[in-house]
Amino acid sequence: MKDIKMNNIFNITLIIVFFTFVHLSSQEKKIKQKIQNPHMLHIDKLYKEKKYQEAIHYLIKLLEKQKSNQVYHLLISVSFSKLKNDQKAFEYLRRGYLHNPTTIYARKKMLPILNYLYNNFKNHEKFPWLNKYYKIKKLFDENKLPQAETLALKLLEDNTNTDLTAILCKDIKTIQGKASSFDSTLRKVINTLGNNCPEYIFFELGETLYNSGKFEHAIKSLETAMKMNKFRRRSGALYGASLLYTGSYARANSALSNSLKLFPKFSETRLYYALSFWALNKSSKAIDELDSILNKNTPSKILKKAKGALKVIKAGEIFLTPEMMQEVMKYLPKGADPLIEIKKKINALDKSEKIPEKK
Repeated sequence: MKDIKMNNIFNITLIIVFFTFVHLSSQEKKIKQKIQNPHMLHIDKLYKEKKYQEAIHYLIKLLEKQKSNQVYHLLISVSFSKLKNDQKAFEYLRRGYLHNPTTIYARKKMLPILNYLYNNFKNHEKFPWLNKYYKIKKLFDENKLPQAETLALKLLEDNTNTDLTAILCKDIKTIQGKASSFDSTLRKVINTLGNNCPEYIFFELGETLYNSGKFEHAIKSLETAMKMNKFRRRSGALYGASLLYTGSYARANSALSNSLKLFPKFSETRLYYALSFWALNKSSKAIDELDSILNKNTPSKILKKAKGALKVIKAGEIFLTPEMMQEVMKYLPKGADPLIEIKKKINALDKSEKIPEKK
């Protein structure tokens, strides 16, 4: 390990070799035991024969069919490490941890890598990005958000591991309630990274635009993310919801249906799917879909929205515009009657205003 040369002053990827040998190599047997399939037997054979390049080619072909398979990414990383290709080792290691169905899960998986690097090399003068990153994270954890934001935006200008810095910046701004203004920064990150921009940055941009009510723009970003990784379940949910809120009800229904084929138990997607039936005046189907997620396994926020929508639908055939539908989706005051709230919204409309036709 001491023989590994560190040539790039800004490149933390060289450290990944240490992490891979210390952490991942100890997990190789666990990985292979956990995932039992014919491919693993062949990979095992190649590993024993030290045919790492051949193993890489084989695993990359498997990834063409299962792009989000974390184990394959990690094994490719191990192989590149043993071939002393540090850049590729880090690239696949990071993909393995971040290329997952949910951003939150992926971030939690990425954290052990950064913790390992920081704890073992925090005083290493050749890795300034890592020290700066953890200084910002410390401020973030201490709720010193203005200072953290200033340093994070400055770190983005270093153009080193820009994607990881951008995610930290977004988290800071989200807690500050300023995430809606961060889409321009994420666009700059995408332009900077070019063809190397990972899928999760497009997802982060799409989510930011969606939460800001910029649904038309969110659709484009989420489409890009889904083309790169169809297995991130929130991409499909927010894509369908964005179509719903722009009035493309039939397209939304179709997109959400496709997403549910991949993730039938994801309640957020099913909630929007139900609302798409409602928008298409198919109330009975909407009610059936909402009923299916009224259980203890549904997250409380989704459950509250589903109950609110269900109460309004069952009360009568009220057709909602996207704007009105958003009102249903909001968290209602304690004890508020969703039907009354929606009727207030309808009554407040100018009588001359026409409700858009269903598409």
